[in-house]
Amino acid sequence: MEASISTRRDGVVPVVDVSGEIDLYTSPKLKAALDELLATGQVHFLVNLLDTTYLDSTALSILTSALKHVQGAGGMLGLVFNQPQIDRIFTITGLKDVFPTFVSQAEALAGARAWEKVASKE
Repeated sequence: MEASISTRRDGVVPVVDVSGEIDLYTSPKLKAALDELLATGQVHFLVNLLDTTYLDSTALSILTSALKHVQGAGGMLGLVFNQPQIDRIFTITGLKDVFPTFVSQAEALAGARAWEKVASKE
């Protein structure tokens, strides 16, 4: 299955929408989208994996690297997913304890808006 990756804003929160399988061949699209956000100084954003069917270690490495970058800048990167297969990947790797995770876009957006409010007060 081909991967589709796009970036949008939901209010003040940038959201990277990811669908399909993200593996060695398709993960450069994910990296490019995240790098573009990071290059523009975005340090609070979400990656929407609700339509993602598979992530391999390359995709996990890209997400982890982006998280380290935003955390180093005082930001946060949250993940949105509710599929058992994606949850299993993050649980088995221990990354579910590393990333802020949300099961719905509404929950994720509320969390991300809270990050923005905290950051604006600092």
